Amino acid sequence: MNTLKTITGSPLLIPSVTAIYLSGLGEARGRQELYTRQSPQKLKTLREHALIESAVSSNRIEGVTIDRSRVATVVFGKSVLRDREEEEVRGYKEALKLIHDKGRSLPVSEETIKHLHSLSRGGSGDAGEYKTKNRDIIEKYPDGRERIRFKTVSAAETPGAMEQLVALWNDSLRDNRVPELVLLAAWTLTFCVYINYILYTLKTACAEFESRFSKTTAPRGSRRQMVEEAILSMKGSFTLNDIMDKCPGVSIDTVRKIFKERQKEGQVECLVQGRDAKWRVK
Repeated sequence: MNTLKTITGSPLLIPSVTAIYLSGLGEARGRQELYTRQSPQKLKTLREHALIESAVSSNRIEGVTIDRSRVATVVFGKSVLRDREEEEVRGYKEALKLIHDKGRSLPVSEETIKHLHSLSRGGSGDAGEYKTKNRDIIEKYPDGRERIRFKTVSAAETPGAMEQLVALWNDSLRDNRVPELVLLAAWTLTFCVYINYILYTLKTACAEFESRFSKTTAPRGSRRQMVEEAILSMKGSFTLNDIMDKCPGVSIDTVRKIFKERQKEGQVECLVQGRDAKWRVK
């Protein structure tokens, strides 16, 4: 919170390296928006892999592990879970799914933070509650020595500190003076070494995403599904070019073929014939 106060309470001077990272991340975001339009099915496949990897890896850090043969069942299945560790892995997946599905509309609030914590803890123990005991981050050495790596806010002060942190975040967003990614880095700075470290991590993640995207094969029929979804999304009259704009990477022949099929089935009708033919969904 102190870092967030510092960067929002004084003129912001962005180092050149930080500016380079921000520029690169802006370009990566533009490419990802194209990927979203171009191959939604490939993104769905990658998202499922990411949910599994994140749920399993993040819980492993906390010492929570499950049988590898049970991973897919725990993350995506609906079967009865065997133990507390499987409950935590599935709970973490539910928290990630909420962020994936409703991230743009989720408010940054104490209620949201507690809800995500409750999901990730599988709804038991201290799920959704602030700590009731003072706990510092302790570093343990191989020879048995210990030292306080990070002194946390006391349990008594935590509710007030969280209220201030959320208010400071939302005020900073409304002020619109500091780039959102820098604000994000400052928000989590208590857990990381430097703001540039977080930006570098995000940049690396974008590069890895693009690499995986290029190697992922879209499920069969994904282009047909893209065209059909584009047709159904149209309001009023539209042209073939309108559909092509929504389906980058799909050939005009494929679009025409699907139109003919839908016309025979009575799902679309031609309003104006000719070179600039207009259609509508019946």
